[in-house]
Amino acid sequence: MRVEILVALISVAGSLVGVGMKAYFDFRRVRLVHEMNKKKELSEKPKLATHILFNRLIMYTTQVENTFSIANKGKEAVFRCLLLEKLKIGRDTLLHLAQDIDEKLEEDQDISSEDIYEMFKGNLQKNLAEMDIFFLKDDRYTMEEQECLKIVNKKFECWHSPRIQYITENIYTICCASLFYKDAYSKAVSIFDTYCSSYADLLNDAQHTLNSLNGDLNGLKFKDYIL
Repeated sequence: MRVEILVALISVAGSLVGVGMKAYFDFRRVRLVHEMNKKKELSEKPKLATHILFNRLIMYTTQVENTFSIANKGKEAVFRCLLLEKLKIGRDTLLHLAQDIDEKLEEDQDISSEDIYEMFKGNLQKNLAEMDIFFLKDDRYTMEEQECLKIVNKKFECWHSPRIQYITENIYTICCASLFYKDAYSKAVSIFDTYCSSYADLLNDAQHTLNSLNGDLNGLKFKDYIL
């Protein structure tokens, strides 16, 4: 009788172990398939570093270099310098961010909504901070030229500030408030789209800035021009 009970217990235990092992391997198989599908889906998506924003910034740079022209050649030199620096700083900082996110996604790192928000917010702050000091740390500019750039940049910021506010609000909405963006990749793509529309108005903001200069640069010298 005891032998029969022992055999029965061993049989039940073996069955339970078999069920447990099957459940474990089924779980592992489902998880592996999910991870493979996730990696396949990611590999089929374009890299963020190839977003159209970066080609647009190159195009705007070429446009400023070759076609930007105003009657006052001294002011033209100041504005061209400022615009080219804004475009360069914007492209460098945003491209670095795109590459950083691409790398994290390739490594299957989890990027939360808070993470992606902090990344884009910090990037915008860095972009703006660089614009405020680029001419102060560059020995290509004399003190008088630095003063010219400081004056124009301050005026430019007045006209461009609504774009910055728009970007800031969109970063928060896309990352933290909206339910339409399911992952870090889709959030990043949408924010880069936001930057596209903002940079498209860069030359318009420059024109408004030019019109608002009422003798602010009079008598100053920039690149052999008396303003």
